[in-house]
Formats: sequence, C-alpha cells, structure tokens
Amino acid sequence: MVLFKPRILFSLFALLLLVSSPFKHDLRADAFGCPGINSPIVSKGYGQTTVSSTAVALSGVAGQMAIVMVESAAIRYRTDGTAPTASVGIPIQPDSGFVLCGANMNTFRAIRQSSDAKLNYEFFGS
Repeated sequence: MVLFKPRILFSLFALLLLVSSPFKHDLRADAFGCPGINSPIVSKGYGQTTVSSTAVALSGVAGQMAIVMVESAAIRYRTDGTAPTASVGIPIQPDSGFVLCGANMNTFRAIRQSSDAKLNYEFFGS
C-alpha cells in the first residue's frame, strides 16, 4: 500500500487523464508501487462506496491495481482478511489516497472511524 498526499494525488490523476487520451501511453503499475506488474495498464472501471459502521469491500474489483481516494471522514482499513474496527486498522484521513495492488484489492475492508466516509476508486489492469 502506498499513501499519497493530495498534491501528489493531483499529479497522479493528471497523469491518468493522459492515459485516457487518444495517444498511446505506456503506464505501468510498478510506477505506482505495485512491483511485478510490468505490462502497460489501462482503466478497468470506477466505483464509489459509502463507508459506515460495518466494514465494506471495494465493489466490482477488476484488474491488477486500484487507486483509492477517501472523502468526507477518516476510515480504518485492513487487507489481511480480518475486518477493521473504528479503533483497529490502518487509519487514513479524508482527502488522502492510496494504491492497492493485486490480491489486496480483494481482501481490502474499510470502516469509518466516527462519521460516514466515501471511497472513490478506479481499477487498472493490462
């Protein structure tokens, strides 16, 4: 998991906009901290999930990598197959983002710390 500050995320999303242009680009997952994924990647879908008092997963997981942004409120997450709680798990503040790679996309679970939050995410793969 790679954590990004908002300024860095803006740069990443600007780069991702280039990927959707009609020009050929060679975007690779390993550039985002996903080692071993060497083939060029493209968008495989977008999702949005509300994070409340019950742990939730990403919906419609596809591809090899996901970029996730947290909105509105702080969350906690885990990728080890155990559900986080409001006080146990890796804390992420609102307006922060991170990258999930490979199997971690399927085992990711998030819960709010105090008030509901939103996750916006985009999947990428070859």
